Amino acid sequence: MKKNSKMRGTLAILLLLCLFITYATAENISPTTGLPIPGEATTPVVAVISYGLGKDKVGRKTIEAPGLGKQQNWGGVQADIVFESLLFEKGNSRLVFLYHDALVRREAIYAGPIRSLRALHITIADVWNAGLVCRAASPYAASALEKCNGNLFEHWNRALDSVLMQVDKKKMPDNISADVTAIYAMMENAPPIHTMWLFADSTNTTKTQNVNEDEIVVPESLTWGDIGHTTNFTYDPATNQYSWFANGAPMKSWCDYTCTEGAAFLFENVVILYAEHSFPTPLLPEIAMEEGWSGAAIVYNNGAVQNGSWLMQDGQLLLLNEKGENMMLTPGKTYVAIQPI
Repeated sequence: MKKNSKMRGTLAILLLLCLFITYATAENISPTTGLPIPGEATTPVVAVISYGLGKDKVGRKTIEAPGLGKQQNWGGVQADIVFESLLFEKGNSRLVFLYHDALVRREAIYAGPIRSLRALHITIADVWNAGLVCRAASPYAASALEKCNGNLFEHWNRALDSVLMQVDKKKMPDNISADVTAIYAMMENAPPIHTMWLFADSTNTTKTQNVNEDEIVVPESLTWGDIGHTTNFTYDPATNQYSWFANGAPMKSWCDYTCTEGAAFLFENVVILYAEHSFPTPLLPEIAMEEGWSGAAIVYNNGAVQNGSWLMQDGQLLLLNEKGENMMLTPGKTYVAIQPI
């Protein structure tokens, strides 16, 4: 009798151990990429990134474009979503990197060069319930800052010297690096992430069927103002990925602030959102993406295109097809361009 009781106790312990191991190793689906993640979804961090022009040889030509030479950003390839939007009335753009999956995986993340934000960047952070990292706010965006719902981390806050660092001891504002992992650990009372986008089943091992090569559709060239630059993409049917180009040069990112190792940007989805732009001042693009606004949206993935609309509703940025249903995204990384109508 005692022997059976002891065996039952041992089996109970083994069962609890198995349940613990199963829970500890259980994977969930990321709300930002649709990919399996080794844990629960968490609060994202978004970083406002400078997009300076650099020069480098592409083939036999010397090209001036964002993301070339030492003007490459760092930490971009770890971002789940990259947003690009117009910076000035005359041209140029600014980037926002949204980090989530790499935080769940507890990777070391450094992002930069950190730069000043615009009102749209606050909207992006609030939509995803994310912490917001920037160099400083444009004085024209002061009123929008009051609406920021999440954790705000500005370079000019001297208490953040340990997580917003000068790079290479240069006193240039474009050389600020954000220790995103450390900033994430500092966030308090962070709300849960919104789950907004619909992804195909990433656990399906059947390879996505691409369209025929002669039917492949790639995004049209995007122009960022009269004195800005152009954004283009190519599509590789073997990987179902889009490569990002600026002025004809491949967009790359340094892996960290040491600027010693780089990697190319690759996306499974390219999303174009069209919104009304107005300019009370040349430095302040007011982009109509507040609650209740909507506009046309185009989604490119798997070599095909979906036409539909975006809708800001209940604090969420929804992507809807022509039937008003959620557009299907391919699991992976997403580039989002917000273009003037």
